[in-house]
Amino acid sequence: ISRLEQQSGTKLLRKHTRQLSITAIGEQLYQKALAVRDQQHAINALIHTHQQEPQGLLKIAIPVSMESDYFATVFCQTFLERHPKASLELQLVDRLVHPVNEGFDIAMWFGPLQDSTLHAKKIFDCDMQLCAAPSFLSQLPRVPRKPADIQSLPFVIEGVSGHRFQLKLQRGGQACEISPPIRAKVNSLAIAKHYALQGMGLTVLPKHLCATEITQGKLVSVLDNYQLPCVEIHMVYAAKLAYSPLITAFHQLLEELTNTAIAG
Repeated sequence: ISRLEQQSGTKLLRKHTRQLSITAIGEQLYQKALAVRDQQHAINALIHTHQQEPQGLLKIAIPVSMESDYFATVFCQTFLERHPKASLELQLVDRLVHPVNEGFDIAMWFGPLQDSTLHAKKIFDCDMQLCAAPSFLSQLPRVPRKPADIQSLPFVIEGVSGHRFQLKLQRGGQACEISPPIRAKVNSLAIAKHYALQGMGLTVLPKHLCATEITQGKLVSVLDNYQLPCVEIHMVYAAKLAYSPLITAFHQLLEELTNTAIAG
């Protein structure tokens, strides 16, 4: 400290009879030094992460709506094949899970991060589709062309109990929001799609989950001149795990396979 004071020509500490106190410039220098130390630790952790082979148990909470999705099948299988010393524990949940409070390493979230103590990495935007079965639409007096035409029609949706369903539609820079009646609410996209295929009502599904049925004519796109907002999918984890080899490997594979799927 004395050497620093000599080099800078500035007092960093005030010396009293039995104690020392830090000066204003000394406090600023101390905070800068802490930041440099933290950056050095982060660099060392990053290097260590890339040198260490991912191993151990990774506990993941995923929404039940992703149960039969690419993530819960092909992706997790690829992760285990690529990292033979790693193991996975997948739990299907029908609610928003806090990974730290509930003992998970990673939770997959739909929508934005709602907790500043967590880290989140956006994986992709999920495009949504408003659709219904031809048998349902044939019962209507006319083909729906605007939101007002569907605001009183029954919906079968995937959702969590207690959450109010509101459908947002956009067109030409303008947005509207309706709250149609719910005939059935389930915590599985597969079941919601099944109900829609049976003509029980309109539904909102990820486009990749209903593209085949629309191509085959089993489902029909509704209000094509309106857009539904994308749903953001995030990988959420505790801040202290930011440089975990398992977390890093998991995220890298997510990015790799997601980019490959989008490019394809």
